[in-house]
Amino acid sequence: LSAEGYACVSIDLPGHGDTARLGDSRVATEAVASELKALTSDGDAARPLILVGYSMGGRVAMQLAASGEQQQQLPAIMAIIVLSSSPGHVEAPQRAERAARDAQLSGRLRRMPPAHFAAWLRDEWYRAPLWGPSLSDHPGFEAMLRRRCDGVRPADRADSLQRESVGLQPSFWDWLSSTTTPVLFAAGAEDTTYAPMARQAARALGAPEGAPEGAGEGAGEGKASAVALVEGAAH
Repeated sequence: LSAEGYACVSIDLPGHGDTARLGDSRVATEAVASELKALTSDGDAARPLILVGYSMGGRVAMQLAASGEQQQQLPAIMAIIVLSSSPGHVEAPQRAERAARDAQLSGRLRRMPPAHFAAWLRDEWYRAPLWGPSLSDHPGFEAMLRRRCDGVRPADRADSLQRESVGLQPSFWDWLSSTTTPVLFAAGAEDTTYAPMARQAARALGAPEGAPEGAGEGAGEGKASAVALVEGAAH
């Protein structure tokens, strides 16, 4: 992408990689979007954007676009690519149930010795249905697991998980029905959690299901949105 003239910025979200945990009381997507707003409005970065977000990053991308459209303070957003992510829960009981589940898991992580984190990821987290039936058989799985555990404290993940809970984040379903920004929702075809959600988002947009190649054909020509399900892939 750099060779094609794009300036690419990859960001570690709070509690991930080299980024510290959030130090204020705002919900995660709101706080991160605020920080990114300052970054994307600075100097040479103030150019049209293509936002690509995975999981929580997808929600941050939607928050950034939604707040930018409301306040008209961001550079133009050319398109958004949302990977394995949710526009959120609309109904209060759903939100409360999800927040409670994430809080319970966060409490468990806070009590977990760091030496047990890798085993928990391998034996529980990555065996959830959304990852598909064969992730642990992938030849790169162990290397990925080592990267995920390098220097990580379970308490940091706990804080991130609780604040990033979909149950606490705003819903973007209304925004999806009104935005003119092209949006592509993508998920693994074997992902039993986010593939159905991507289809639902596409229906809300009045958009087609299709392959990734065709999803961008109308980019920049009004509302060109789609859902792409990647065959043979999970979360």
